[in-house]
Amino acid sequence: MNKTKVFPLAAILSVVGNKLMCKDIGEVYKILNFMTNDNLFTHQLPRVSEECKLYLLKKYPQLKEYLTVVCEINNGNYKNYLTKFENKFGKTLIVETISKQNHKRKNPITELAEIISK
Repeated sequence: MNKTKVFPLAAILSVVGNKLMCKDIGEVYKILNFMTNDNLFTHQLPRVSEECKLYLLKKYPQLKEYLTVVCEINNGNYKNYLTKFENKFGKTLIVETISKQNHKRKNPITELAEIISK
């Protein structure tokens, strides 16, 4: 059975849109570590975000609306967009862990070596 936990919408949008919408990257680590039951390193975040993004959009298809405007968001206006989406979807959502089959656990050092050698 999957575990559940409440996360701020800002962290969820950060994963879904690959753009930091929360105050610090620590929130992204928290949600991704929870969803995967892993302890991720910085260079693993893009890959794992893609794994988790699929789950989040399946569970909350309404978040696809955010993807239509994510390219317009910048440091000067992200708070306005965040407020808009919080008003629409709520400040928090319940997130579940993903199955082991949906998360490819990799040794962080090996993965870094793979990234560097490309």
